Amino acid sequence: MDERLRFVARLLDGEAMSEVCRAYGISRKTGYKIFERYKEHGLEALTDRSRRPVRYANQLPRQIESLIVAADTRQQASSFPGGHAFSGHTESKNPVEFRPWSYEFDGNRNARAMW
Repeated sequence: MDERLRFVARLLDGEAMSEVCRAYGISRKTGYKIFERYKEHGLEALTDRSRRPVRYANQLPRQIESLIVAADTRQQASSFPGGHAFSGHTESKNPVEFRPWSYEFDGNRNARAMW
């Protein structure tokens, strides 16, 4: 944060963006990004930001996950083969639960369709 603060201070003192970016070894695109964040959010914008994605591509919505887990529990209690994965060939009165494929979970609410 200190380095970004010095970067912004030099820009506010009137130095050219190209010169300041060259001195800090960053691209002008990155320099403008840092400066725009500072102008919009103040000093808070100069702190390190999380690189964690906002969402995961393979993550299922909780409602669908709970339907799959419930169907998986029913299947495991029955005599159908296929231990850990939900198979869409179980008898179901709810058409939303019927799927001609299987799901596997990796423990982080991420599912992978198995064809």
